[in-house]
Amino acid sequence: KATENATYEARFFRGCVVVGKSNNNSWGNITQITYEDGTQIGLYAATKRVVVKEGTIVKINTFTNNGYRLGSWTDDEYNEVGTEDNLVVEATKDVTYTANFEEAFYYLTVRANDDSYGSAEAESGTSSGTTVKVGLNMTATLRATNKNGYKFVNWTKGENVVSSDAEYTVPAI
Repeated sequence: KATENATYEARFFRGCVVVGKSNNNSWGNITQITYEDGTQIGLYAATKRVVVKEGTIVKINTFTNNGYRLGSWTDDEYNEVGTEDNLVVEATKDVTYTANFEEAFYYLTVRANDDSYGSAEAESGTSSGTTVKVGLNMTATLRATNKNGYKFVNWTKGENVVSSDAEYTVPAI
């Protein structure tokens, strides 16, 4: 109610528009942009574009699809600004951050516990040898060949036995 003389002040802040996007939505997505502590910004949990007060710390959250990984984050000028799955940045200007997803590849290396007992070889896709590259929907076949007087016992990964068959197929990612 206006029952006395009063002064009303309209207050403003410099807002920064922060946008998160994916380089390939079938490889991974931006799930939301939150405050650094994970508190939701705005009305929608899946917000990918926010306006925040300059100096605010925000976190851009991602989800990576199976067989892919986050390679890096880049800004509007293609500068790399991070490599973690979720990017934490200070809003200092209007900017779009791109999550650059890429196919996940792994290298599997095989070896015999003693070359005088036998040999080990791997095969995956078009590569074979003691180290092979394995990607999405690819398997690797490991083969052990014992020398005369020796018997193959098992394949191990670290300290864990994964197979007692001389030929073992590593499941696809």
